[in-house]
Amino acid sequence: MNERTTQTTRRTTRTTALFAMAGFLAIALVLTIAGSTARASDPPLAVRVIAGYNLVVDSNVSSPSTYAPRVATVIGEFCNTGSTDLTNVYGYIGNGTTPGTYPVYDSDTQTTYPYLNNSGDYFYRHVGPAGDASRFMGTIPVGQCRYQYWTIEYPACENVGGSWHEPPCTGDPLWGPSIKPDDDFSLQFVIWGVSDQTTTSANWTMTMRNEISAMANKIEPNPNGRWFNTESDTVRVGDVITTNGILYSLGVTAHPNSLSLDLSKSYNSGNCSAWRRDVTLYAEESICQRILGTD
Repeated sequence: MNERTTQTTRRTTRTTALFAMAGFLAIALVLTIAGSTARASDPPLAVRVIAGYNLVVDSNVSSPSTYAPRVATVIGEFCNTGSTDLTNVYGYIGNGTTPGTYPVYDSDTQTTYPYLNNSGDYFYRHVGPAGDASRFMGTIPVGQCRYQYWTIEYPACENVGGSWHEPPCTGDPLWGPSIKPDDDFSLQFVIWGVSDQTTTSANWTMTMRNEISAMANKIEPNPNGRWFNTESDTVRVGDVITTNGILYSLGVTAHPNSLSLDLSKSYNSGNCSAWRRDVTLYAEESICQRILGTD
C-alpha cells in the first residue's frame, strides 16, 4: 500500500512537472512570438536624406556676369534595422511615386510666394540618364547601410512665359524680391526605398539662398602631386576614380559650416557663413559621372 502510494505520488509529481514545463514552454513561445511581432511592426528599412538645407543662388543672378552653382548632390541612406536581411532593395528619388519626377510648386494655385503668382510650375530637374532616379541595391544584410548619390538641378529665376528660365534673371530671383530670408523660395523632394519586406520614405526641403559664390580654383592636389588615382588620362565607362584636393581656405567666416535652418547665420541676414558644394555649375557636366562615396 505504501509502495503504491509512493509510486502514485511520483507519477503525480512527474506529471505536474511535465505540465509545468509545458506551461513554461507555452509562455516562452508566446513571449517569443510577441517579441517577433513587435520587431516586425517597426520599419526594418530606415531611409534618411543627407543633404543641406540651403541652395546657392548667386547674389548677382540677375546680372550678365553671374556664374554660380546650379546643381546639387543629395544622398539617400538605406539601412537595415530589422532582424532579417532585406532583399531586392531599390532606392528612388522624386515625388514619392514616380522616380525622377519631383514635387511641383504650382504658382497658379499656390500663394506661398506672391511674387511668383501665376508664373507657372517650379520643380527640381533630375540630372542623369533615364532610369538614374531608380537604383537597385540588392540585399542589405542586418545592421548594414547602403548609400546612393543623386544630382538634381534647381531653378534660380522666376519663370518666363510659364517656363523655366536660365540666369541671368529677367524676373525675380528665387531668393525673392528682397535679400532677406523670409521670402526665399523652397522646394521638396522625396527619397524612398522598397524591398520585398517593406517600403519607407523620407521628405526633404531645400531653400534658395542669396549668397556670394566663388569657384574653388585654388585647391591643390594631394601631397603626392596627383589629382586622381588613375595613371592614364583616359577614363572609361564603368571606371572608378578617386580625386583628392587639399589646402583650400575659406578665410575668416563667422559660421564656417552653416547648414542649419538658423537664418541668422546666412549671408542675406548680414552675417557671414560658408557652405561647401561638391559638384558643378551646370547639369550637363554631371551627366557623365556618378558619385559612389565621399570621405
